[in-house]
Amino acid sequence: MPRVLFIDVAPFAGGAQTSFRTLIECAEGCDKALAVGDGLWIWLGAEPAPLQAKQQRGAEPAPLQAEQQRGAEPAPLQAEQQRGAEPAPLQAGQQRGAEPAPLQAEQQRGAEPAPLQAEQQRGMEKRGMEKRGLCPALRLSTSHWRATLGGFLRYRWECWKNRGPLLELIHSFKPDIIHCNTVRSALMLCALPRLEAIIIVHDRDLRMPSKARHYVVKHLSPFIFAVSSTVCDKWREIVPDDRRFVLFNGFDLEAIASTKPTLPDGRNTVIIAADFEPWKCHQLFLDAIALAQKEHPQLSAILKGRLRPSSAKYLEELRNHVKECDIKNLRFIVDDTPALPWIASAQVLVTCSENEPFGRTAIEALALGKRVVATETALAPELFGLDGVTRSKSSALELSKAILQAINAPHPAPDLSRFSEEALTKELKRLYARVMAKKKG
Repeated sequence: MPRVLFIDVAPFAGGAQTSFRTLIECAEGCDKALAVGDGLWIWLGAEPAPLQAKQQRGAEPAPLQAEQQRGAEPAPLQAEQQRGAEPAPLQAGQQRGAEPAPLQAEQQRGAEPAPLQAEQQRGMEKRGMEKRGLCPALRLSTSHWRATLGGFLRYRWECWKNRGPLLELIHSFKPDIIHCNTVRSALMLCALPRLEAIIIVHDRDLRMPSKARHYVVKHLSPFIFAVSSTVCDKWREIVPDDRRFVLFNGFDLEAIASTKPTLPDGRNTVIIAADFEPWKCHQLFLDAIALAQKEHPQLSAILKGRLRPSSAKYLEELRNHVKECDIKNLRFIVDDTPALPWIASAQVLVTCSENEPFGRTAIEALALGKRVVATETALAPELFGLDGVTRSKSSALELSKAILQAINAPHPAPDLSRFSEEALTKELKRLYARVMAKKKG
């Protein structure tokens, strides 16, 4: 099996990182696999690479990781998270969530504060990774590069700052394959000299500017692993068909199915589990709920998601819209804790995003035995054929009809085997072998 270096520089925890962790854990068949990123992961395999040997034995850390391993001040972006204190400014809005509106105050008051939940979640995740034999490797401090001149200058600065550590890591580890999670991770490699390793860009995004994709192809000539056929088609004009592949996200379906609900009775409850961003179309969901409640007064709704600082105004607009529509029995859950217990608390999951690359929450809901209602652009095409998924037009009236139909429908029994961790492992190994053979050929 090849030596694989996994790289991820995503500054926000979420679906992409969750799927990437799963992918790394499924890659244990690789000769050795190392991951670097924003305070995430590491080792899979028996013997550590020379660069990490001293850390693994518990001796003095290698110079490259000395500052992180000795407990010195971490990179500014991760400083607060790594100390376990108040979240860094970039993620403060996500970690704290927003103050609940009066309508939801009573419901929210009984829950544990978001910062405490987030800290506990990080602790549990860290312990879970340690139990699987994973330990820190290299931390890259990056920010969210906006499509502005300032964002470009920030990107160039962070490429220069991380150039030395990345080159040292690559020369020490000598990977056959460098597997980049998202186009952002691949952009970090574009500033390096031409690499001998095969570059794989694992794309999970439909909103990345086309210039970024062209830039990556020009500098790296990568293979593309896409989470859906929709994402894969985005590369059609600049990457040949024999270098583009669909690799579905993998899920621990049994673990998801055993999730305990937050609420004891989820009958007549509908949920949208999505970050509070305009392209997730929460307002369409609220309009549909307002119409559905006219025919089904007992219907209740949950909006669960993380809040980024830039979306605070959007959340306030949603709260005001609830009042304007006089929607009853509705609660906002604004924090960065897992959505699964809340999805388990509902009867139906609704997703109405614009240009959703895959639709992770839909698979989670189906694994929990819930029905899913989705608009045309809210799921990957491969998910619409599953039992339990109802397709709706992107109008409040049609969406409300689909919700009422799903509420009264029996529990689904979809075949989710191709979205399991086992399927991901099998397909990942097959694709690695294919790209390795292509290089030799």
